[in-house]
Amino acid sequence: MAQPRLFQGHLSIRTLLASTTHRIFQPDSHKARCYKRLQFFSSPRIARHIRSFSLIPFTHCPFRRTTRKQLVPENDVIDKIFSALPLFTNLRSLVVHFIRLTPRIIAILQDLTLDNFELNIRGHDIWQGLPTEKRISMPLPARRVILFNCDANYYRTPIIPSLFSVHLVHPGTLEEIHSGPDGTQFMLIAMSSSPSAFRSLQTLDISVDFISSPQFVPAMYQCPRLAALRLRRSETPARPLPQMAPIPSNILQALVVYHGPPLPVSFATGLRYP
Repeated sequence: MAQPRLFQGHLSIRTLLASTTHRIFQPDSHKARCYKRLQFFSSPRIARHIRSFSLIPFTHCPFRRTTRKQLVPENDVIDKIFSALPLFTNLRSLVVHFIRLTPRIIAILQDLTLDNFELNIRGHDIWQGLPTEKRISMPLPARRVILFNCDANYYRTPIIPSLFSVHLVHPGTLEEIHSGPDGTQFMLIAMSSSPSAFRSLQTLDISVDFISSPQFVPAMYQCPRLAALRLRRSETPARPLPQMAPIPSNILQALVVYHGPPLPVSFATGLRYP
C-alpha cells in the first residue's frame, strides 16, 4: 500500500503534444498515463501532502528530432489538471508555463492561496481561450514570491494592456516580485493601480526598459520597505537605455541594494551595487 508521506513534496506533470504523428510517440497512451498519474496524486490520502506543483508542457516532440510543426499542449489535459488543483489543500508553490487561459482556469487561480507562484504565458495562450471583446484580468495569487513573464513575440500575437492585465491578490504580504522583459509593463500597471500598498515587499526585479513609463514612479511609491531593486538590461544590445523618470526624494527610503542605471545623488549614499 502506498504511504502518503512518501509523496510529500513536489509533483510535476509535463503535458502532451496534440499534433505529433510520429509512429513511436503515442499521444493517447501518454494522455492516459497523465490522467492515471493525476488521479493517483489527487486521491484524498495523497493530495493533502502535495506542497508544490509544476505544469510545464513539452515545447517539442521528445521522439522527433526534426519538426517544423508548432506543437501545443492538449487542452483537455490542462483542464483536468486545473480542476484537480483545489484538491491539493496544502499546495504552497505553483509553476505554470504556456497554457491556454480560459475563464475557468482564471477562476481557479483566483481562489488559490499560494506562497509562491510562477506564470509564463504567450499572447496566443490568452486570446485562444478567452473572449477578445472583454477586458481580462489575470490573478497572481501568491502571498510571498511572484515570477511573471509573457512572451508577446511567440506566434507574433500581441498582448494589449488595454485588454489584458494582471492583479496581485495579496499585495500586503508579498516579499519578492520578479518580472521578465515582456511582463514588466503589466506588473508596473498592476502595482501602481493596486488599492493596497506592498508593505512587505523587499525585492523587486524588473526590466529596465520601462523606467520611463508613467507607472514606474507610482509603483515605487507603493513599496515603502523595498530593500533591493534590480533593473535588468535588455538582451538586445542595440536597444538604447531609456531615460529614468524623475524619482522624488521621499520614496525608496529603505533601498540598500540597487542594480541598474545611475540613480540621483540623493539615493547613492548607503547603496550597494552588486
